[in-house]
Amino acid sequence: MSTPPATSGSMIQKPGTFVLICFGLFALVVGITALAMTLFPASASSAHQQVAHFEGEGDGKTGSFVVDDEWEFRWEHDGDLKAILWTRSDGQEESFIEMPGKPIRHQGGVDNTEGGEYTFEVKGTGPWKIDVYQF
Repeated sequence: MSTPPATSGSMIQKPGTFVLICFGLFALVVGITALAMTLFPASASSAHQQVAHFEGEGDGKTGSFVVDDEWEFRWEHDGDLKAILWTRSDGQEESFIEMPGKPIRHQGGVDNTEGGEYTFEVKGTGPWKIDVYQF
């Protein structure tokens, strides 16, 4: 019959003690994180500046807005959108359309590279909003 190996005094003897130590370390990390967020708050990013905000319901067109190169728009809707079209003042048109079996998500965004003066046209039902951001 062999004897169990000798244990040092620093080893954890019970599983409950291990759980308490893990919980204590987790609580310490959460506390330090919360303190750091309070002492060093993040500043608002200047990388994205909102250029325009539009809201509507059902089919509709927006007013015009002007952006430089590298911009994006984000939409949200509570209905059934069939298409979002954006047209530049020189007539160049792009669109984001519903495909069979793949409806337009209730929120999303599209990045664009060419600046200019644009308008949006929305086709669908229900309330929607579009926000335009400059990078």
